[in-house]
Amino acid sequence: MFVFLLSNCFSRVYLEEHFDPGWEKNWSRPEKVKRGVLLGKFRSSAGTYYADEIKQRGLETMDAHRYYLFYSNFTEPFDTRDKDLIIQYTVRLDMYIDCAGAYIKLLGPPNKQVEFSNESQYSIMFGPDICGANLHQTKVAIGYNDSYYTIKDNLNANKDHLTHGYTLIIRKNNTVEVKIDGETKISEKLQDLFDIPKVTTIPDPNSVKPADWDDIEYIIDENDKKPADWVDDEFIEDPDAFRPPSFDDSMEWVPPMIKNPDYIGEWKPRFIPNPNFKGFWTPKMIEVEPTPDPQFGHFQSLTFLGIDVFQSCPGTILGNFLVTDDEEYAKKALKEAFLSIRSDEIESFDIHSDATKREKVRESKYNEKDYDVFQKLDAMSSDDEVLKAKKMDALKAKKESEKIKEKKLKKKEAKHDYMNEL
Repeated sequence: MFVFLLSNCFSRVYLEEHFDPGWEKNWSRPEKVKRGVLLGKFRSSAGTYYADEIKQRGLETMDAHRYYLFYSNFTEPFDTRDKDLIIQYTVRLDMYIDCAGAYIKLLGPPNKQVEFSNESQYSIMFGPDICGANLHQTKVAIGYNDSYYTIKDNLNANKDHLTHGYTLIIRKNNTVEVKIDGETKISEKLQDLFDIPKVTTIPDPNSVKPADWDDIEYIIDENDKKPADWVDDEFIEDPDAFRPPSFDDSMEWVPPMIKNPDYIGEWKPRFIPNPNFKGFWTPKMIEVEPTPDPQFGHFQSLTFLGIDVFQSCPGTILGNFLVTDDEEYAKKALKEAFLSIRSDEIESFDIHSDATKREKVRESKYNEKDYDVFQKLDAMSSDDEVLKAKKMDALKAKKESEKIKEKKLKKKEAKHDYMNEL
């Protein structure tokens, strides 16, 4: 886990996931899935090659031709109307990828997490989508009044087999920035990047929310207590350590600290619906000349991150998820988890790629061994037809003999397994 100080005391991290031990408790599958939808399985993995196995752990897709639905709740609802929104994560595609979505969605009320699906209304969609030779784009879409708006120009996504970092920033000043691997690819105003719907009414600036209006939807459950057996001490004194005989007795000896094997993580109370919640207060609306809606791209309440993709080939790894309102924190997190080890990952990939190629060559040579023998026999002159026929018959007889031996061996093994079961 990577820990940095936020840039200021008012900044918040609403979701951060590096798939440390115990990550499973932060993620869930929807309870209801549409009939006919086959869900694939995830696992925490850094894949078959990596620069740092811990830093590069992520959710790896495991099954071909499956849908993947998974979500994780924010620590608290995120109101982005007067804050910057930063979404960031890393993606690595499998070496044999054909068609695979690797984008994420941010959602909020009135969505129900337990019913999260590809039909759930989302607020933001962001990330790479790969399919075939022609489609490799970075999606940026915003939900607004039951419709979805995408960026006007296509933004390519990386289709290689290295890790890449994707960052989306929607600022309260209505500017948008998209970064890939920390480098700015798009930096525009919202109204220039999207065809923003125009409105004829706006909130009355003189309309004031009543002082007793409670618009906090979720509150901490005061009755939720930390379990007695919850272990939140990340480090403990090494029980096997002992004071060296040569240690200076005039000094206090302190055993070294080690990682606590029973460490579960920091305990946090759950959130429950606020019984005094009156709803999201909205001011009175007044008519104006048609103008782009200033609320487009800003949301009252984002509550969870969802993965909703289809993959024909498994092996995609998604990790280092971060949702925050602090740009500097996001920069530091990307550098620590990804940018600092890029060159090492490239070296690891090259070694893995060379080994894979050598293995394929060995398999190819083994499979072509018999084929080469037949080719040599075919090349013999017509004067050697008798000898050629004899060698052909001998080779065929040898192959038939090998098949018979293999069948006998399988029968023997099956009988052995049956007797063991008895």
